[in-house]
Amino acid sequence: MRSQEKWSFDIDRAMDTWRQFMSSNPAIRPADLEELEIHLRDEWESLISRGMEPEKAFDEARRDLGDFSELSTSFEEVHFEKVFRKGQARSETHVIKTVLANYIKTAWRSLIRQKGFSTINILGLGLALAAAFVISMFIRHSLSYDQYLERADETYRIVLDRDFPGENSNQSFVTVGLAELIRAEWPGAEVVTQMYGR
Repeated sequence: MRSQEKWSFDIDRAMDTWRQFMSSNPAIRPADLEELEIHLRDEWESLISRGMEPEKAFDEARRDLGDFSELSTSFEEVHFEKVFRKGQARSETHVIKTVLANYIKTAWRSLIRQKGFSTINILGLGLALAAAFVISMFIRHSLSYDQYLERADETYRIVLDRDFPGENSNQSFVTVGLAELIRAEWPGAEVVTQMYGR
């Protein structure tokens, strides 16, 4: 019977795999990656000296270091702090301005080259913005109705809208005995009144 060889953990191979994965993140620069690798190896050695198995120690050290997205966010923040501290902000803003200018040029050329398509897109965008503006104004007006009252959220108005032929074609009214009916049948109503118009 053939004896099985026990698989042993290779720290260099694990580190290479981790380094390849982390180097795909543009926020982490090569110098930062070297520093992270040193920290990861030190943590791994510390956990092994406490009696942990090599593979588990590597997983634990990698977990303590943080996942891909956490490291990405942290290093982007640190990078911008370093840039502003070193006075390189001017060159960074110059790059941003150049990229924006390039995008604007490209968009303008596309608009000129495809006039019909661009006109339809711009008109559609304008109509959509106008519709969104009108809808937001309508909602704002509806939500502001009777808000001058002290207890506006507890105030209700009951009306029946009906169209009549003549000058006042649209009138809002209720039947005459509704206020007394609400007072008698609805104990939660504190104050009930009925308005009469001419």
